[in-house]
Amino acid sequence: PASAWPACSCLSPTAPNTDNRVNGDLLGVSGSASFADKNVGNGKTVTANGLSLSGADAGNYALASTTASTAAAITPRALTVTASGNNKVYDGTTATSVNFGDDRVNGDILTVSGNAAFSDKNAGGGKAVRVTGISISGTDEGNYSLASTSATSTADIAARSLIVTVGGNNKVYDGTVAASVSFTDNRVAGDVLAVSGNAVFADKNAASGKAVSVTGIRLSGVDANNYSLVSTAAGSVADITARTLIATASGNNKVYDGTTTASVGFGDNRVAGDSLTVSGIAAFSDKNVGSAKSVSVTGISLSGADAGNYALSATSAVTTADIAQRTLNVNASAAGKVYDGVVAASATLGDDRVSGDALVLGLGSAVFADKNAGAGKAVSVSGITVTGADAGNYNLASSTAHTTADITPRALTANVAAADKVYDGTNSASLILVNDNRIAGDQLHLSGGVGSFSDKNAGTGKAVALSGITVGGTDAGNYTISIVAKPTANISQRTLEVGATGIDKVYDGSQAASVTFSDNRLAGDSLQVSGNASFADGNAGQDKSITVSGLALHGADAANYVVGGATVAAKAAIARKALLVKADDQVREFGGSNPALTWTASGFIGGDTAALLDGVHTGTSATPESPAGFYAINIGGNALANYAVSYVDGVMTVQRAPQEFENAIGTAVNPSMPAHPVAPGQGGAPGLQFANDGGTLVPMPAQVATVGGEDSAVKPAVQQSAVPVQAPAGAAPALPRLGEVRELTIGGGSRVMVRDGGVNAAGAPN
Repeated sequence: PASAWPACSCLSPTAPNTDNRVNGDLLGVSGSASFADKNVGNGKTVTANGLSLSGADAGNYALASTTASTAAAITPRALTVTASGNNKVYDGTTATSVNFGDDRVNGDILTVSGNAAFSDKNAGGGKAVRVTGISISGTDEGNYSLASTSATSTADIAARSLIVTVGGNNKVYDGTVAASVSFTDNRVAGDVLAVSGNAVFADKNAASGKAVSVTGIRLSGVDANNYSLVSTAAGSVADITARTLIATASGNNKVYDGTTTASVGFGDNRVAGDSLTVSGIAAFSDKNVGSAKSVSVTGISLSGADAGNYALSATSAVTTADIAQRTLNVNASAAGKVYDGVVAASATLGDDRVSGDALVLGLGSAVFADKNAGAGKAVSVSGITVTGADAGNYNLASSTAHTTADITPRALTANVAAADKVYDGTNSASLILVNDNRIAGDQLHLSGGVGSFSDKNAGTGKAVALSGITVGGTDAGNYTISIVAKPTANISQRTLEVGATGIDKVYDGSQAASVTFSDNRLAGDSLQVSGNASFADGNAGQDKSITVSGLALHGADAANYVVGGATVAAKAAIARKALLVKADDQVREFGGSNPALTWTASGFIGGDTAALLDGVHTGTSATPESPAGFYAINIGGNALANYAVSYVDGVMTVQRAPQEFENAIGTAVNPSMPAHPVAPGQGGAPGLQFANDGGTLVPMPAQVATVGGEDSAVKPAVQQSAVPVQAPAGAAPALPRLGEVRELTIGGGSRVMVRDGGVNAAGAPN
């Protein structure tokens, strides 16, 4: 800055174009330079004085002048301002003050100002302070530019001390020391703050100017954290006034006793738990029986430990009560009877009336506890009534009474017989009561006794032996019983419920069916079931309906049964019969046309014929050009509802055509060895045999590997266009194919190469 460096001394020995030195000379110029003043400005005059030369070439020059002048600029200095926040006590605003610092040139006259504020108004330590709108003023302000018009700092907002005062509120005695107070404080206007605490009287009792203590004073609300309580306790005074006690009386009913004396129960609005007694004198308006009779209560007063906390609203009261009738207890006695099936009884009554009172007792009904015979049985009397001059002063304790009496058994004659039954395979008989002179509706039955038919078989009027007969039942105890027996009964036939299970079969062209029977015969009985079973039709299928008719029973026990129905139904399957359709095997010569392809069907039954097979088709891959071998004759066709058709392919045999040798073997033929037959298709007389004369053997083609020994494996050298198939069973071994080459050893030890089937079936050369 100009204020720091008002002048300068310069040495520029190599600076170009600052003087008129010879280029390359070593020359330095020095002196002092100064601005006219220190302040910022452009094109300000700079004056240089006391200029002198130095350097290796200084002696070669003489200064034209020891002074010079020029112009330069002084630019404003960047002023960096810092702020240091000042702590404060919470006042409900974000306003604050800061101390500014800066990097001005020492001695310059500057004043820094700006607007400082906390981020929020709330109390807290190390709170962020933001300073905005920073500006400078003063004598030297023109020589500076602010680096920033804002700054940050931190400071504390200390909680404000809150002084809380209380005012006690009067209350009516409520049996507790609980008090209420009104709080006042020195909060900042507008702050959301709630003051609470626990206020109690010194004791619960009524009195004036009673001390009230407030403890546990606490703050809540949005601004509570901005305050600290000076004290959490305070005191005041208030009154507890006596509670108005409203005493009520409730008359107590009594039984007529000839006086007006009454008793009442008191009620009031005392505080629960208080020790308080209410008393007074009560009397009926007269002595007579009645409902809601007036009762007067006078001289009501209070006593007890808490009486001083109450003031009676009144010393008298009126209520009502009843003088109730005297309870009359009635007793009864009953007479005994013979069992008659009903509970009716006869009885007489007595009571505990006041001696001399005029009362008449009435009886509604008397009944035994039940109808059954027995000694000392309970008798209930109901519908008892009271009338007479004094009846209004009494109330029946009960309109019923209880006593006892006897019911003696009734004489009974019981007729016993064997019950008819359905055949069950035994000769046992059940016994029944046929008739007797019981009371209508009574429950009697035979509880003991044994009956036996003469045999187990069905029949009518069959003799039954009876023994050990006894009678029981719910009402048996009400009788003395005499027994008369009837010793015959019937055994009727047992209904036999027959079922059938169908048996699957293979289609045979008929509706005939077979079933197995099941029934509900008695175990051990000798019984056979027969019938005629038939399918609804003869066609193959699953779950086909079977009807069984003409059911009949046979066997030793057949007479003891009757069939429950004329027919039964079942289901079974008729499986399709196996049917074989085979393409007929065919034989033809090499190069010829295929014969007609035929087929044969086996397995039809009844009137079914091959006409059912209306979609049979055959074919083969053999063509006139196909080499000798075996080829499939493929066959297929339609399916049949009643037959499981199996289509079996046939075989087309293409016979080998006659071939001539293409090469001579050796150089001679030996006719003297007839041991081998003539090779068919090769000509010559019988007995010809190739000789071993040591001649050159026809060479083996290069594409066929050498195979040594007799009956060597075949190595095909040419891929055929038609693929032979396995020869049919019993056919001669497969003939060699065209293009096939074999190496064989023949009689005399000669080895030969044979192409296109040059041997016969016996292995001799062809």
